[in-house]
This record gives sequence, structure tokens and C-alpha cells, in this order.
Amino acid sequence: CRLKCLSAFLMPSRAESSGGMARWNRILLILAPCLASSSALALGSSARAVAGSAATSDKNAARRVLLQSSATLETAVAHQVLRNRLASTRSHLKDIELRIEDYTNPVEMGVKTEAGWTGQTVEELRSRLARPTKKVALALIHVQADLKDHGRSLDAGAVSDVQAALKAGAVSLTSVDGILKAMSGDDSARALKELASIRSALGAFDKTLAEIAPVAT
Repeated sequence: CRLKCLSAFLMPSRAESSGGMARWNRILLILAPCLASSSALALGSSARAVAGSAATSDKNAARRVLLQSSATLETAVAHQVLRNRLASTRSHLKDIELRIEDYTNPVEMGVKTEAGWTGQTVEELRSRLARPTKKVALALIHVQADLKDHGRSLDAGAVSDVQAALKAGAVSLTSVDGILKAMSGDDSARALKELASIRSALGAFDKTLAEIAPVAT
């Protein structure tokens, strides 16, 4: 197009003899297609640039949505793992409480003023507590490991509650031994005090479970 325009400009024409105006009109008529072609090319290039930019923006937006979804799913899984472990620990701890209450309820409810526990009673309860106590101890170890692995997905308050529940759970295991010793000495007051510690641990687990409710995905 440029060669055509240049040739037309250099070649003489009859219109040139009639005046400069006719010559310029001819030049403009010849250049018009070239100008139109250049404008079309520029518009096409601009449109392709805009389309490319939009495509890149869409890809980046999709990538961000995918990353956010992945993070949300990871948080939900972490919460569920901890909830399941804490719920299991609480269940075993509740089992311990109920088995102890079979021996302490008469005194706690005022049916008896003296418990009248014997060595045989102590061994009987010790045997009944062996399995749930072992389960609580193992569950606490697992909760501690889960907190280390998934704690970053919890807020500071939830982490603090899990740590408090772990501490209370460990104390409750000490209280089990304390109750057996109290029963050996027929010391109902001490036995009830140790039982209160186990109930406090159950409360700590309830609070923690409420704090790390399942996350909607």
C-alpha cells in the first residue's frame, strides 16, 4: 500500500496542470485506503491485546479461587480431625466418671454417711478403670500430635482451649489414682474432690469442642 501511494504521488497527472487543489484531492483519495488499512491493523492489535489481558486476568482469578478452596478444605479437614480425637477422648473420660460414680454416688447423694469401701472394692474399681484410663492416655497423645500438625489452621483461642483440655485430661488421670488411694483409706471427701477434677476436665473438653466447630466448605 505504501509503494502504491508513493508511486501515485510521484507520477504526473492531468489534474496537476489545473492547479494544486486538484493534485491534493487526488493524493487524499489514494491515501485513504492506506490510512483505513493502518487503522484496522491498529484496532485489531489493540483488540488482541485486550483479549489477552482478559484471559490472563481470568486465569489468575481462577487460580485464586482454587487456592482459597484448597485452604478452606484443609482447614475443615484439620478441624474435623481434632474434633473427632477430642470427642473420643471425652467419651473415654466420661466412661471413667460413670464407673467411679457407681461407687461414690451413695455418699455424694447422702444415701450413706460412710462409704464403707474395702480392699476388694478398690481392686474391683481399679480393674474397671484400667481400659478407659489407657484409652484416655493414648487419646491425649494423639490430640497433642494433631495439634502440632493442624494447629496452624486454628485461631489462637481454639489452640489455647485445646491445650487447656490436654492439661485437664492429664490431671484427670492423676485424679483416677487419687480416687483409688482415697477409697483404700475409705476417705470419701478426698474421693469426691478427685472426682470433681475429672468433671472439670470434661467441661474443658466440652468448651474446646464448641470452639472448633466444623468449618463449612
